[in-house]
Amino acid sequence: MADENTTQTTEAANTVKVKTVAEHFPARRVFPNVEEASAFLNRMSEELSDFGTQNFAMAGVDAEGEFDPEIYTDQTRVMVSKLMNRGEKVGGTRAPSTVKAIVVAPVPTLESILSDDMGTGWADKILLKELNHVAVRNLRDADNIANVLDQIPTTREGYLSSTREGGGGIMESFNELYKPINATLSARVKSWDKARFTKGELKRAMESAAYAAEYYPQLEDRGEKDSLFIVALDIGIAAAKAKGLDPTWFERCKANRDSAKLIDTDEEEDDDFDLEELAGELVKASAEAKEESEGETEAEAAEQPEPAAAE
Repeated sequence: MADENTTQTTEAANTVKVKTVAEHFPARRVFPNVEEASAFLNRMSEELSDFGTQNFAMAGVDAEGEFDPEIYTDQTRVMVSKLMNRGEKVGGTRAPSTVKAIVVAPVPTLESILSDDMGTGWADKILLKELNHVAVRNLRDADNIANVLDQIPTTREGYLSSTREGGGGIMESFNELYKPINATLSARVKSWDKARFTKGELKRAMESAAYAAEYYPQLEDRGEKDSLFIVALDIGIAAAKAKGLDPTWFERCKANRDSAKLIDTDEEEDDDFDLEELAGELVKASAEAKEESEGETEAEAAEQPEPAAAE
């Protein structure tokens, strides 16, 4: 039995998925400065098994990984992207895409682009193309266009909140950091520790000041002091930047949580109990548990070897 368990453990260890650049390196990330870009690249080098074997196209970066301050200035950001080779199609089946290079390049800040007529003209041309994509996105696959006309954005907010990816990517930072954030505050604040936050509850309270005030007033309303959820968001922003993660989710929550409406969790309590119904459910559950227990006992008895016959 011990050998079998050892074999199973070894097999389980061998099936742990190895992270690769092709599958786990993001298509594009843009950082406000070289420090955050370097932190991200260092994290990728530790997490991705084949990072060191990739081709690198790094503009203005020397062999030691130093960024040229004449190129990376306060007028630029740092773009890190993954350039892919599309797999060839053979016999009707396309082969997997492969990584051609990891690209690091300076890109101008939005303020720099909009600082003169040349920049605003270029930006307007790109922006109009993207606005058209957003306007028609939900019409492309619609069988009846009339049914989806209401999905064309009609306001500034509608266009700005629309994303091709649906915003899922920015949750990576929260998913990775919510446990250490919770542990950090639990170790220092007794009332936070007593709240015993689940992932979903912490997310709701960080997103909405109204929700936090309704369900966790002691943590939200601290007089002249910041809400502890603001403190948690600040920890998230700092930790995300230090680890090369995207801090956008934490930053958006901090900026918008005061205006977020009270979240309906659909968890209303029903205190109008039907005692006969509850008693019936209890009896049924007890009987099922007994049958299951007796079945396990019979199975165990069947597995026991028969006693050896007396000689």
